Amino acid sequence: MFAEATGDGANSIEGNIVYGNRNYLPFFLTGSLSHFGSGVANYGEWNMYSVVDGQGVYLTRNLDYTGDFTLKDNVAFDNGINGVVVHKTTNTAVNVTVDGNIVFDNGATS
Repeated sequence: MFAEATGDGANSIEGNIVYGNRNYLPFFLTGSLSHFGSGVANYGEWNMYSVVDGQGVYLTRNLDYTGDFTLKDNVAFDNGINGVVVHKTTNTAVNVTVDGNIVFDNGATS
């Protein structure tokens, strides 16, 4: 996982087997970021009733990073929500390559 990376350069997640990642408790956060793009009702609030987290290979919130990310030749299965994610990594100076990953049987959290 790369989250909130800063600076520049080249980073990669390659050749991993990623499985069984999931949360067993609902996510809770006090403050303004609780609904930060989730699209899920009550996400991050005290009355959140479901668990929707548990990613495999994950890029998120890399708004201040410039350079390259490579997600390549990973196998991601049996994770709570997603196998391979590129999320909120929108700086125009970032190049993201996603290639050759095998993703199956994710979304395992009810």
